[in-house]
Parts: sequence; C-alpha cells; structure tokens
Amino acid sequence: EWERIVTEMQIVAERMVRGEFTPRAAAAEIDRRADRLLEKRRWMIEQGRAQ
Repeated sequence: EWERIVTEMQIVAERMVRGEFTPRAAAAEIDRRADRLLEKRRWMIEQGRAQ
C-alpha cells in the first residue's frame, strides 16, 4: 500500500510541475488517492481482520 501511495504522489507531483495542478489542488488529489487506496485497509481494521 505504501509503495502505491508513493507512486501516486510521484504521478501527481509530476503533473503539478507540468502545470496541471496547483500545489493546493495537488495536495487534495494526493489525499483523495491515498484515501481510496487505504479504504480496504480501514474496513479490514474495523472488522478486526488486520493487524
């Protein structure tokens, strides 16, 4: 999961450098992507299935 989040951060940062995102919009996009990637982990923790 963390590796995937880092990859997504790199993708968004590259798009920000190209002018596709402002820094504020890039931060919001990274948050949105990380939330989506961690959604299953959170559900598993709530169900007592993850450590």
